[in-house]
Amino acid sequence: MLDRVDFHGAANDDALAGRPGLIRRRWLVGGGALAAMVLAALAIVPQFLHDRYEVRSGNGETRIVLLEGGTRVTLNGNSRIILDRKDPRFAELTSGEALFEVRHDARRPFRVLVGRRVVEDAGTVFNLAYEGSSLRLAVAEGKVIYAPGAGQTELEAGEGLETSADGTTVVIGAVRKESVGGWRQGELTYQGEPLSTVAADLSRLLGVAVRVDPAIAARPYFGTIVLRRGDATQLQALMAALDVEAVSDGNGITMKPHGDGIP
Repeated sequence: MLDRVDFHGAANDDALAGRPGLIRRRWLVGGGALAAMVLAALAIVPQFLHDRYEVRSGNGETRIVLLEGGTRVTLNGNSRIILDRKDPRFAELTSGEALFEVRHDARRPFRVLVGRRVVEDAGTVFNLAYEGSSLRLAVAEGKVIYAPGAGQTELEAGEGLETSADGTTVVIGAVRKESVGGWRQGELTYQGEPLSTVAADLSRLLGVAVRVDPAIAARPYFGTIVLRRGDATQLQALMAALDVEAVSDGNGITMKPHGDGIP
């Protein structure tokens, strides 16, 4: 049995005209600008690399890290973050998802390196997900600065941001503040995100590989899913609720469209 699946709107395999409240921006980053971004990112990396250490979470589990100064980082399942013993205001999310509850210090802003991109707090609670070079950022409290510097993007509480894998496309829109970091309680909320994103989130939450057939990977989903963390037995019932077929291969499941040659 599923704890709950709430549908906030209909979704199908056809193209989505546009997600409500979203603004699409196209950034074309030239060589010089990209080099500047990389240099800015490198500037926050501590010089003494041996002071860095990695914290990772296993499939379906969460880990909490308390940093000097009162900052708290909660890792979702199958996530990795790099921290620095001499610089508690630095973090690098290398994969997965984390919720950051940051004690603000205007003199020493907390910065998270995600690939070549930098996220800086301005007194904040925010969630970051990083998969396949794509970044999702949502702000629950305070303010976050994405790519600080010339052309920076400031997000207030109740706003979110998504980037394409190459970072040239940035989508900004509204998010439910109360749903940010909801995965800690097994709650996943979507406002038109593709099934590929849903699959990645389910993999972290349930501790089992969930993949999606390319034919439906871009299908948007609107709704709230509430599951019991680490309980993969809920997947079959959830696939029916998502209107897809579930095919198991012994190493997880793949979401497929109905009637796709499945016996």
